[in-house]
Amino acid sequence: MLSLSDAFLLTDPLRQLSKSYPDLHPRLQVIPFQHIFRLLDDEDLDMTIGFKEPRSNHIKAHYQDLIQVPLTFVCPENHPLAPKKRISLDEIQQEKLVLIAPQHNNTALAQIQAQLMGGRAPSEFYFCDSAEAIAVLVRAGFGIAILPDLFVPEDDRLVKIPVDSLAPISFGIYYKSLQGNRLLRPFIEILKTFLRKYIKSYPLMKIAFFIN
Repeated sequence: MLSLSDAFLLTDPLRQLSKSYPDLHPRLQVIPFQHIFRLLDDEDLDMTIGFKEPRSNHIKAHYQDLIQVPLTFVCPENHPLAPKKRISLDEIQQEKLVLIAPQHNNTALAQIQAQLMGGRAPSEFYFCDSAEAIAVLVRAGFGIAILPDLFVPEDDRLVKIPVDSLAPISFGIYYKSLQGNRLLRPFIEILKTFLRKYIKSYPLMKIAFFIN
């Protein structure tokens, strides 16, 4: 099972896993974010992939960090800030923001968005259901975005700039147990290797997965 459009991250790892396990039979399905950890707790999922929740001690699952993902300022190529090498939060105080809608966000990203929204009028925000939708509004000039670098669409019309004072966030795997699932451990190792190569190549919402 898989949620959101970030499934592209699993394409290469699944292809590699299928070479070693020809009987691999993935099943992909959209899952509302708020239900994922309950399904994991009920063992209806083998694992969920996404950003680490700040209060992970309340989640009845193991967490394994895969990569540290930097947060990136995203703007159109013709934006006044586009030539800059780095961006501070003070420099975007007057910019309209394109944000992930709360019902599609997880706690870590929601906290960062709340920091950016503080003291602003509602008219300064545009909410979207995905990173791809955010890219459309940013390209059209409705505002700027702060997104995990992993999930910024590759587009020559968009500029990505590192953000000062925002620490990278952990992206990894929650799982109940490695016991009784012969595919889970090798899949985690393949995914870890792929993501570390991917994030170096492109210097992401939650993904849930069921594999058998």
